[in-house]
Order: sequence, then structure tokens, then C-alpha cells
Amino acid sequence: MSRAMETRRTADSHKPVWHWYHKEGDICLRSTDGVRFGADKWRLTRASEFFQGMLEIASPNPMRPPRRLPHLTSDDINPDTRPNPADCTSSSIIDTTENTKRDLEDISSEPLDLDMESELLDAFLNLINSSHPYVHQLSFQHSSELLRQCDKLICNLDICNAVKQRLYEWGVTMPWELLVLASERDDVNLGRIALKSMDSSIFINEMSWYNFRATPQEMIPLRSRPFWERMGM
Repeated sequence: MSRAMETRRTADSHKPVWHWYHKEGDICLRSTDGVRFGADKWRLTRASEFFQGMLEIASPNPMRPPRRLPHLTSDDINPDTRPNPADCTSSSIIDTTENTKRDLEDISSEPLDLDMESELLDAFLNLINSSHPYVHQLSFQHSSELLRQCDKLICNLDICNAVKQRLYEWGVTMPWELLVLASERDDVNLGRIALKSMDSSIFINEMSWYNFRATPQEMIPLRSRPFWERMGM
């Protein structure tokens, strides 16, 4: 059994764990770490061809609104479960429902499992819920993984470009990592941004073990490597 499935089984053995903010909608999504999210089908299908093909939503009936999560008021949520903007961590973005006055009900009989951690799924839903998508405060590693997930879900250009914009910003301080990612994706634009952020000093600095997938003991200074070997070729 995979670690993700074990995590979900452990979470299901207790009361459902819901994201502190995303708890309304007409479909339930579940991250690999067992956190449940409420989402709107129409937003998912507008952003992703994958969801559009899977959900096959018909035109909504104005006389019968879609089933949604029970409405919560400020009295239902313990303020201690809300994240501190100055210290936003993955552990601070969930509500365990032990802090609520009533349990939330499932939107559907079974949640839809996605191959994303709660932090990534939170960022993805924030993207598709905005008229001007933008990725806020997401690390390079998570931004890279989010872009891969957007590829898998066949997201529209607005969503993908918003994630790439965050990677462009990281490229200023992490050009090698961006160049490696561009090479893996065969993405010319990402590669150009990475190269524009490089100067002569970067080519003679030591490469981190992360970029060459090597241990610190196996690390060799870049100045002793042939030029094309430095480029990971």
C-alpha cells in the first residue's frame, strides 16, 4: 500500500479533516495527506480539461441548485485554526472539525482523491477561484510540482502561466534549478529566463547537490567541470 493511501486510511479512521477555508462547494476533493476540500464543479471544469471530461456537467437547473456543504458561521470555526499570515505552514491551513460545533457532511458519497498534498491543492483551488490567477508564497519545489500537476490535469493557459510566473520570480535567485526544470520539460521560455538570470560568477560557483542529484560527498566544484557538463548535459 502506498504512503498516500495509508495516510488517507488513517485520516478516515477518525473524523474527516477539512481545510480551514475551502469547505464549501458541490464536490469533495481529498489531498494525499487526507485533508478534504470543498470545490465547485463549474470552476474545476472551466480550469481543467481533465475535470471537464470526467465530471461531464450538464447545464445547471435554475430550479434546483447544486448540493453544497452546510453553511458555517464565524461561531462554528475556532479562530485558533486560522493561519497566521506571518507564519503560514501546511499544518496551519487545516481544520480538524474537533474545533467545530457540528461535523461537516460529505458532499458526495466518496471524496475524489487527487495526487496533491494539501498545500498544493490549496494553491490550485486558489488559482482556479480567482479572476486574476496568481501563486502566492509557494516554494520553488512546490511551484514546480504544481506546474506538473497542472500539466496532468490539462489546465488552461491562464492557470499554467500563473504558475510559470511564480517560477520566473524564483529564477532570479535559483537560476540553476529553473534551468534543470526547463530541461526536464523541454520548455524554451523557462530556459531563457534561467539563462538571463545567470552571470559569470554563477558558472564558477559550486553547484548544490540538489541540482545534480548527488550527495555532498560526490559534489565536484563547477569550476573543475567542462562547460557542457555544468549544464547537466
